[in-house]
Amino acid sequence: MKKLLATALLSLSLALTGCGFGDTNTETSSNGTDTGEANTSNNEASIVLNMSLPEGPGTKNDAGAKAFKEKLEELTDNEMTVEIHYSNAFGGEREVYEMMGQNTLDLALQSSGPMGVFDERMYVFDLPYLFENSEHARAVLDGEIGQELADIFEEAANVKILSWVENGFVVVGTSKGTVKEISDFDGYKIRVQESAVQIDTWRAVGADPTPMAWPEVFTSLQQGVIDGHDQAIMVLETGKFYDVQDSVTIIDARFVAAPISMSADKFNSFTEEQQQALIEAAEYGREQGRKRIDEMYASSKEFLANEGGLEIYEFTDEQKAEYLELTKGVYEKWTPVIGEDLIEKIRAYEY
Repeated sequence: MKKLLATALLSLSLALTGCGFGDTNTETSSNGTDTGEANTSNNEASIVLNMSLPEGPGTKNDAGAKAFKEKLEELTDNEMTVEIHYSNAFGGEREVYEMMGQNTLDLALQSSGPMGVFDERMYVFDLPYLFENSEHARAVLDGEIGQELADIFEEAANVKILSWVENGFVVVGTSKGTVKEISDFDGYKIRVQESAVQIDTWRAVGADPTPMAWPEVFTSLQQGVIDGHDQAIMVLETGKFYDVQDSVTIIDARFVAAPISMSADKFNSFTEEQQQALIEAAEYGREQGRKRIDEMYASSKEFLANEGGLEIYEFTDEQKAEYLELTKGVYEKWTPVIGEDLIEKIRAYEY
């Protein structure tokens, strides 16, 4: 039913766009949609692509999405534009990937979390402490390994990765006192994405992982259904999670990619020139998106500690090593599935 409603909403949006209602201005409309008009009045865009974002305007990936839109308009002389739909308007992230695979939605900029559902090799992002830092992760994704992963996902899901943006490394936000020791995770009810590797990892350190759709997390923290969640630190500010939690622990165990992705069927329907414009625009969106991620990481950390009133604790190198040691079984279980060659190539990648 949820998917049918999302498809109906998309059909209505496309119908309105065809009637000229989708090309008004670049400001966000009252229903949380960037209306996606071309930047000049000389040309009305003849191709309007619908793009899904999980969060609202001004959040961590909004800058990357808007940069992609603006560059695409520039490169195509406003022949092509993008209408950005916020706050999971078409459904959850797995459903959005499915819709793109079925060619009922054009574009998305969202987490890599559900990608392993389509091909388990994509769970590589959930392995703890595989990436040393952001520079390492970005170099991997911008090179041949990133292209290899993109090819795997396109084959499995019929979704083309245009570029790799990111959510960055996750932190643990909690409403159950500050996590300062690994032992504090014993019995800890933590929300996870729909990822078997995330579930196995948290169980390995003693926690009680609960798969949960993102829109349910805030209320679940408020009601005590869960004790915490791991998420990009920027989300704790923009989502006002400081109202329902009291601390943040920076563990840096899991790096979350967030690709600009597109229906492969839709991409293949365009001319070679249009395809090149889409890729070039996505690469620009990636660079602007990463720049904004870096800016927001620092400002959100400061905001949460001051205005947000949260205690912020950072794991030491020794604690990270202890966490990794406890999760050795996760690597033993998932290395044959994901591929030892892929894991070792990422570990050894020079940046």
